[in-house]
Formats: sequence, structure tokens, C-alpha cells
Amino acid sequence: MNENILKYKGVEPIPNTEVLGFLQDIDYSKWITRDSDWVFDEYKNVFYNWIQQSNRNHLKGIEEFTHKQYCYGSTQSFDLFYIQNKDKRFRILKGDFFYHKACLSKGFKWDYLEDDLQEGDALIISVPFSDTGKSPEDLENILLNCDKLNIPVLLDMCYYTIGKNIHVDLTHPCIDTISFSLSKFADGLQHFRCGLRLSRINRDDGIDLINEYQQICKISCAVGLSIMDNYHVDYNWDKFETSYNLVCKEKDFEPSDTIVIGLGGSDYDELNRGNSTNRVCIANDVWEKYNGV
Repeated sequence: MNENILKYKGVEPIPNTEVLGFLQDIDYSKWITRDSDWVFDEYKNVFYNWIQQSNRNHLKGIEEFTHKQYCYGSTQSFDLFYIQNKDKRFRILKGDFFYHKACLSKGFKWDYLEDDLQEGDALIISVPFSDTGKSPEDLENILLNCDKLNIPVLLDMCYYTIGKNIHVDLTHPCIDTISFSLSKFADGLQHFRCGLRLSRINRDDGIDLINEYQQICKISCAVGLSIMDNYHVDYNWDKFETSYNLVCKEKDFEPSDTIVIGLGGSDYDELNRGNSTNRVCIANDVWEKYNGV
């Protein structure tokens, strides 16, 4: 792959030295002792409230999802959803997170969502969508169809904290699991695996058990809590929107609704993930533009 194209592959957080410096200044020693165990529940409750404070996005009906659990980024919630629905055929959209194809290819039934959903399917879909940085096309009708066919749905919302214009009706009965992550919020956070899984009920599965017995990473909870106490959920768009728009205009990228994703033309066909768009990660470009580089 051309080196000039390779630098736009994948999705990375903006290399924001302000947040990185904040992470370096946290006193991690104070979280070691048992008198800080309150952080486990505090993390989940603050995360739940923090995502609802967005002025750029809206999640209708999130109050139905009262069961809040820490998970290791978003990926752990995927693993448990696979197990929960192991006898179903999983459906994913082309261009979604590569992790699904890698895992589901190891003994699960799965297929791309290129024809109609059927009873007995289970759907996984990212919102914003991994390949476009925008809401998935026709999402509302997809969810209505899943309601009708009793198809369980996992909404992967790991880009939500760097997204805008994300308006989702969560009251659909088909929505089984919603997962969030701080990994893309700023560089450095991806290594702490700060995730949140929402569901309507306690499933008594692996995620529920490790939360019940506090077998989760206290430092990750402390870091996530510290970030959410000091940075608004819309922080990235509020801070970098002008720089993002300038980068897209100068490089002729179609803007998306995710602060690190632009959509490139035919010059970026090497990055194509199976759809009509070419996703380019412009996290570094946005940071450089913001700093006048």
C-alpha cells in the first residue's frame, strides 16, 4: 500500500497532548486500596449520565436500559453477545468492525446483511457506522424489521463520544445490548479499555459476574471517571470542529459525523472496505491543523 495512503488506514483517536498530559498527572496510587472501591459503581453511573449530556446527539429511551456494567472496551460486550446468541445466524454490514468477521468465522453462522433479515438472525451494527462515520443507512427501518422478526440487536456505539448528529430511538424491543467506549475519545485512553455495556436485564453472564465480584480493572474505572469529570462528552467536536472542516475541505474529503473520519475519493480506493465510500482516518491531520502545523 502506498505510504501516503497507509497513514489514513484504521481509526485512531486525535493525539491530543492536553488529555495525554492529564492522564499522566493522575495519582494512580490512591486507587490501590480498598477504601476506593466506590469507584466501580461511580464509574458506571457517571458514564451513563455523561453520555446523556450531549448537545449534539440524542438517545431516546435510554432510561429503559437500567442495567449498567463495566466492560473491557466494546469488544468484551461483543464476545458475550456471540455466546448469548450462538445458535442464531449473525448478520453484519460490510465495512463494520473487522473483529466481528474474525471471531464469527471461528465456528459461528454469519453472513453480510445484503438481503432480507430473517427470523433466527442476530444483528450487530455500529452507530456511528464504522465505515462512514455516520448513522447507518436506513437504521430505523432495520430496527423496525428486527422488532417484527424478534431479532436481537447489539448497537456498538464506541464512536458515540466522538460523534455528532446521532439520534437513535432505543425503545425498539429488538435492541438487546448497547456498548460504549472511551478508547477513541483521546490518544492514551485506548489502553485503559474503558467500556460500558447497557442492557435491560441482568443476564448473570461473564460481564455481570465480574462486575458483581469487582473483578474489573480499578485503574481503568478511575481513569474513565477522571476523564468524564473533567471533559464534556462533546469535547472533541467542540474543540476541533473548525480544524476538522478545514482538513476535509483542503484534502477534498467528504465530512462525516465522526471527528476522526473523512471519506475519500478514488485516490483512496486502497482503503475501501466493501462499500461505495473510502474511509480515511484524519486524526493526525486534525491535530496538526489545530496546532497550525
